[in-house]
Amino acid sequence: MQDMTRTAWYVLLEVVNLPGRQIIAMGTGGPQGTLWHELWEKSDKKEWDGKKWTPTNKNATPGYSGYHLSQAWSPFETPASLADKKKSYPKTLYLTEVECAFFNAAGLKPAPYEATKGLVVTDINEIRLLLNSITTKSIGIDWGNISRWTVCGMTAAREPVLIRTGSWNDPNEMVEFDRDRKAKSCATSAIERELEENEKRIRKHLSEAINLINFEKPDYVMCDAGFSKKMPQELMAMFPKKVWAVTTGDRKESFPSWTVKNKDSDSRQLLPKEQWEYFCDTDHAAMCEILETHVTNKTFHIIDIDQSQSIDEYLLELNMADIVEVESRETVKRRYSITKAHSYAASCYALLPFSKQRKRQTMFPAGR
Repeated sequence: MQDMTRTAWYVLLEVVNLPGRQIIAMGTGGPQGTLWHELWEKSDKKEWDGKKWTPTNKNATPGYSGYHLSQAWSPFETPASLADKKKSYPKTLYLTEVECAFFNAAGLKPAPYEATKGLVVTDINEIRLLLNSITTKSIGIDWGNISRWTVCGMTAAREPVLIRTGSWNDPNEMVEFDRDRKAKSCATSAIERELEENEKRIRKHLSEAINLINFEKPDYVMCDAGFSKKMPQELMAMFPKKVWAVTTGDRKESFPSWTVKNKDSDSRQLLPKEQWEYFCDTDHAAMCEILETHVTNKTFHIIDIDQSQSIDEYLLELNMADIVEVESRETVKRRYSITKAHSYAASCYALLPFSKQRKRQTMFPAGR
């Protein structure tokens, strides 16, 4: 019931709008303000005390009877299992699935500043232990006018570590004042200037990325498509089987799939390996939830050796990520807004190779 839209509900009401008919709706909790929440608020909100059902809403709408049961009354759960869920589940998931309660989705953050601040590691001995326990290393890059990058590692205990992070500035910002003084008037010049600036940015950020990859020698480099396919494709040619372009959207599966496009779309001929394209496709919400879960569980370690400003900037950008609830014609979904949270995006990309479930890598012709 929690996924039913208003349109579907009104159609259902028309179908059963006959004397003596009743609708019995069941579901878990979810965000406030949805149809499901409104129906619950209209009910008498009966609670089970172990012996009988007791109404708790004196202002219930006549004819609306509601029964609330959390997993605390489930014969399949124990105090230990419930405590483990409270520790491991993201807050909203715990409220929805375990307590069967509703939550205020407005202003929810998957990585609030105070929570991530507590994950920062400054003790040199603890840092040394974390670095020595890393088994796999990955770089995440969120391309933009200012590109954010993260270097993450996964320990033998399956806990991710932010090794270091930074950003590459827009080289065109340094000539802003001079450009204003010598601005060209015609539209053609403006377009040419924009293309020139874009190419300059691409070349600088690609150069920086190559230096970072050569220095860190990661097992994976995960990046978005960037200004065009040009950026990841150039890196793929230089670092085959290492650089992957991340594509996201609403997917049926919650774990990433890995695809190598190795044939020409027209001739179906096998391409030279330096022209192969590597794609990691994943559900956007599932990708974002990976980092949120680690932050909630306090299993994400952020190394800060020299108390640098870059770490605080990283935390502030993480804090810019939001959780929103979107009600479409088909369902109500939990979504993440990370457009401005470049640190969150880059970290999510870096953590994709560490996903516990990975769909088997497949090879398809380009363009299919």
